[in-house]
Amino acid sequence: MSPFAFCQEDGNWVKHNLILSVSPLHAMEFYHGPSANFGAEIRANERFAFYGEFGKYIPNTILSSNFDQKGYSWLVEGKRYFFNGRGYLSMQYMQSDMSYIRSDIIGYSYDYSEYIEYDVTKTFQDLSIRMGGMYVYNNRWTFNPYIGLGIRRQNAELTLTRQEAYDREYGGDIKDPNDWIHRPGITYYAKLHLGLRVGIKIF
Repeated sequence: MSPFAFCQEDGNWVKHNLILSVSPLHAMEFYHGPSANFGAEIRANERFAFYGEFGKYIPNTILSSNFDQKGYSWLVEGKRYFFNGRGYLSMQYMQSDMSYIRSDIIGYSYDYSEYIEYDVTKTFQDLSIRMGGMYVYNNRWTFNPYIGLGIRRQNAELTLTRQEAYDREYGGDIKDPNDWIHRPGITYYAKLHLGLRVGIKIF
């Protein structure tokens, strides 16, 4: 009877009504700026849940080449859990307003370049589809890894001329992502989401 009892227990729904969580990987964001993110998930029933999150950008870290970051982000997410209550599919909307100081090399000509600091003010909206899993340990601690793909609309204002922005030299293999993220004006690009939420089950 032991194997049957084990299978029955493993197949039970992961039940929760309220989870408070943090997103530690956001504090190691290289391109968009590190932030401290806190969220809450409310379970409507066995199939559906709603998640909300608020993030505050961290001013200065060794992981980012942006300085004096200011601003915030927020997101809302609707989740549809699968048969076991662990895996889910979700739709998420995220919005952010931020500003910071950045420095790059401007190549004015073939034999003359200059290291320059400039201000960046940026807003973006992101709509994505995600898949993830909710794992509960000791009926208290939760781990929610996820992966997703979305489309991002970004509007950036730089204290550079159009020509200076075009002549920036980022260097190495990071040129293309940096160009997308710091391109002045409105830009659309695909965004891969890969993250982890760590939380505590309230009840």
